[in-house]
Amino acid sequence: MTALVRLQWWREIISIIYRNKAVNDNPIILELANVIYSCTIPEFLINDYLDGYEQMVYQPFYRNTPNLEKIAAQTTVTLIKMLFTIIIQNYSNDQLAYHCGVAWHLMNILRGTATEQLDEETMVSIVERTEYHINQVKKLIKTVPKEIVKITLQTRLAGLYLKRIRNKKSDFTNGKIGVISPIMQIKMLFYYFFI
Repeated sequence: MTALVRLQWWREIISIIYRNKAVNDNPIILELANVIYSCTIPEFLINDYLDGYEQMVYQPFYRNTPNLEKIAAQTTVTLIKMLFTIIIQNYSNDQLAYHCGVAWHLMNILRGTATEQLDEETMVSIVERTEYHINQVKKLIKTVPKEIVKITLQTRLAGLYLKRIRNKKSDFTNGKIGVISPIMQIKMLFYYFFI
């Protein structure tokens, strides 16, 4: 109930921002309004994002990989679409956003609560599906603008993370696997500057 009340509050704030009504003095809301106005983020994307989180409240989302992918499509994928719009106005690539967002979301599931909530079979399934989405991103980024490729770097990080899991022979109970190491981040940074 608390989550639903908070989501409703955000819906009202978003509506106020898009109706160009006065925004209160909260610095977070002022900054959000500034980003929305300067980047012309479509209102439907933010509403879709909030809808996704509302669905998370109603669904037991730590059950199986297809359900996790569905949650990702409603949340992280929408966030990627917003980033595309911010970088290149009116740019849309639903396929790339989908695979990038799902790969990132699934990796975060593995990093976050995997050892507490998911059985070994489900975790292996998540790794396989994450690898599938990463491979799709690798194919799709060959034809997109350079600025958009940089947004998809998070899937490179997901790939490095999965490689680490594979090297540990799927020892998901090892707490160190959940850490994104500085070396992984440095590799991604080098990749960023070579694009």
